[in-house]
Amino acid sequence: MPAAVALPGFDEFILGYKDRSAVLPDEFKDLIVPGGNGMFRPTLVLDGEVMGTWRRTPRAKADVIQVESFRPLKRAQQSIAEAAFEAHSRYLSRELQVRFA
Repeated sequence: MPAAVALPGFDEFILGYKDRSAVLPDEFKDLIVPGGNGMFRPTLVLDGEVMGTWRRTPRAKADVIQVESFRPLKRAQQSIAEAAFEAHSRYLSRELQVRFA
């Protein structure tokens, strides 16, 4: 069964390797570290491959998770990705709305 993980910006899944080509296609590396400034964005990993970035925006009733996928995700992939954010929801004790761009 496919699995997704929502990782923070400075997770060793990305940082731990000089050559990230096994998990991150070279064409998307600048989207993880925009401007090459060393500030890594949080990533969404699906089946061991980085599929996009995400950010959380606090709101009064429910925080918004905005996912910027590198390629369009199928509905089934989006459902799997949404499940990855359930752990964040439980940890924060906050409702989350996940949106895909």
